[in-house]
Amino acid sequence: MNRSISGFRYREAFSVRSREGETEIRGAEWADSDAAGRIVFARSGCLYAANLDAFPELRDIELVNLNMLKPEPIASPDWAKHW
Repeated sequence: MNRSISGFRYREAFSVRSREGETEIRGAEWADSDAAGRIVFARSGCLYAANLDAFPELRDIELVNLNMLKPEPIASPDWAKHW
């Protein structure tokens, strides 16, 4: 993972690296590995998983599209309104 800050622009770039080479996870906003050994990542409001069996190619599968979810406004509890 690479992180960079240029002025007020913050950027993270995620990639998978092995002896065979390195593959960027294009457009990923977050990435990690899961207990099954897959690469799991978020991109544009969706969660994806990719197996490494075809590395260096990543064949991603969309797990869930969260774009239709919208947060609901809720009132802060009284204890959180004062410092």
